[in-house]
Amino acid sequence: MFHIKRQQEDGLYDRFAYHVAELWNGGRSTTELAAR
Repeated sequence: MFHIKRQQEDGLYDRFAYHVAELWNGGRSTTELAAR
């Protein structure tokens, strides 16, 4: 993981935060995966 600081609107920080939120919201629990 790297450290970033918000410098401007829609910059690297905002894009990274959006990407992380999409991954987090689209993730599945490990118990759900183990049941397969």
